[in-house]
Amino acid sequence: MKAAMVRILMALVALSVWALAGCGSSATDKTVQTGQGASLVAASAEFPNGELLVSADSLQKSLGTSGLVVIDARSAAAYAAGHIPGAINVQHSAFWVKGSGLKDTPLIAAQLGTSGIARGSKIVIYDDTTASWGAAGRLFWMLEYLGCGDVHILNGGWDKWAAESRAAQTAAVVLPAATFYEKNDLNSTDMHSFIHPLQAAVPPCWESKSDWDIFKGIAEETSRMAPQYFPEPVKDILVSPLMHDTPAELAQPTVKDWAKGECELIPGKTAPNIKVVTRDFSQVYQRFISLGPNFRNNGLAMHGTHYDVDDAYDAYLETHPTESWGGKRYPSLRVDKDACNVILHFAPETNGEMAWRAYESESIKTGIDHTHLARDTRAVRYTFDDLTTQPRRTLTTPFWTGITNGKRTYAAYCQNIEEKIPFRTLTGRQHLYLDHESYIAFGENLPTFKPRGELRQTRDLVQTPRGSGGMVLNYLTPHGKWHIHSTYGDTLRMKTLSRGCYPVWVNDKDADLIGIGDNDWVEVFNDHGVVCTRAIVSARIPSGICLLYHAPERTLGVPKSPERGMRRAGVHNSLTRTRMKPLFMIGGYGQFTYAFNYWGPQGVNRDTFVIVRKLQQVVY
Repeated sequence: MKAAMVRILMALVALSVWALAGCGSSATDKTVQTGQGASLVAASAEFPNGELLVSADSLQKSLGTSGLVVIDARSAAAYAAGHIPGAINVQHSAFWVKGSGLKDTPLIAAQLGTSGIARGSKIVIYDDTTASWGAAGRLFWMLEYLGCGDVHILNGGWDKWAAESRAAQTAAVVLPAATFYEKNDLNSTDMHSFIHPLQAAVPPCWESKSDWDIFKGIAEETSRMAPQYFPEPVKDILVSPLMHDTPAELAQPTVKDWAKGECELIPGKTAPNIKVVTRDFSQVYQRFISLGPNFRNNGLAMHGTHYDVDDAYDAYLETHPTESWGGKRYPSLRVDKDACNVILHFAPETNGEMAWRAYESESIKTGIDHTHLARDTRAVRYTFDDLTTQPRRTLTTPFWTGITNGKRTYAAYCQNIEEKIPFRTLTGRQHLYLDHESYIAFGENLPTFKPRGELRQTRDLVQTPRGSGGMVLNYLTPHGKWHIHSTYGDTLRMKTLSRGCYPVWVNDKDADLIGIGDNDWVEVFNDHGVVCTRAIVSARIPSGICLLYHAPERTLGVPKSPERGMRRAGVHNSLTRTRMKPLFMIGGYGQFTYAFNYWGPQGVNRDTFVIVRKLQQVVY
């Protein structure tokens, strides 16, 4: 009864928000001169309700007027390339649920309120006419349906506005990201035990920038605009998960929901960690380009170990580029190469002193001296220039489980076995049986075979016509085989191995049934997207499935898709959808506690079905 009352109250609050954040009271009240200062002129008086179309002249004169909201209904990319000054980017697809129509009114209310659309707003919507497939009209009728009373469409849309060379505004920073031959960066993982530097062999092409410079530009623009919206620092609520390698591993031995009254709400125990923080948005840029005092004062922690860096931080200030602001001096992160050197200087994988300190911390935890693993490399210091001169292996640290000393090949869990360092589990051992009540409830507390989901359950081909000449296959996206971490897919050798693209692997008998030969171009599609690539036909692939190794970039050799009206095809994830598995979302209990890139609510992307069909003509 209590939960039902809460839901009713929440619904009433949401409806109240819509009443406050929504538009007008009557869909028939179309007096074009209403509003809070905007004076729009109808594009034509020759037709009934002609005031629904407003002229570009009157809109341009009214820009910046209180109460006027201009909506750009085009794609985010089109908006970023250029839009009417002050326009906000709102797409009708954000308000729809595929196969169900409009979202619930409270959800739409929240979205509209976030976009700055309030009661009394005069709304003008535009798109790029035929290229947007009626996007402006769809938004118009949605707002009409919801009772907005002062909505108009710009006559001629963006096409006419741009053709008349009227004022336009571009996104402050959004640009294509540079490739790994156009920027300085680092790339490494434990299983590929060399630190790989990415170098700017050539400048970024055209308007593209490195991702570091893009984020830096966003930070700079945020700081520039902040005084207008946040003239003073603001209080904010920061919510963070119960973390692995902390006491929170024992916080939730049973599954109870405080929202249902099953337990008390205790931040950090029965709920996420909750704290109040102060944010000064005017300093976002300075903070982005500086290695701040928290790093110095708090030290570094990983996998339950901790080591101090204050002395190394102070010494670094005397030998490397710095930033000065607020009366203090900090190590500089302004340039990508400087950011790389900061990482290399303080990471135990590339600084032997830091590895030694990390093992000192690990030794306190286990009661066993592990510092001998870092003794011979304690004086090692890698810089970015070192890496570009000669390949360098990562040092042995307690943050990875292998031992690479003495040219030894990396193998996982060597430290756990040889050094008797406990596994990072509830018992400190490897687990065959999982005693968590959720695993027991799902029948996965012991290693269990789970059959793949059926097509009728996954619903990947509801809207896609089957047609002829194709075959329905289960679609997998395994970890990259030739182009992840230490090997790049666009080198000559890798291109030779992978047919010059990112191919899809198909069983030989399945391929024979639909007339696909090895190296043929194929179209792989479902309700979610489409991929056009070559086929590798192999008896090694079981019948009934196909696979495409994950993480290609959509930058080279991607043909257009006949199935999608000759639009450019996508990549491996164009075909997948994120299906959340409840067992990946439990937390607060041993090894099931959240850690980024280790344990968390990842999507189950591979229970997916596609249609594979031979591509009759390749069009770029």
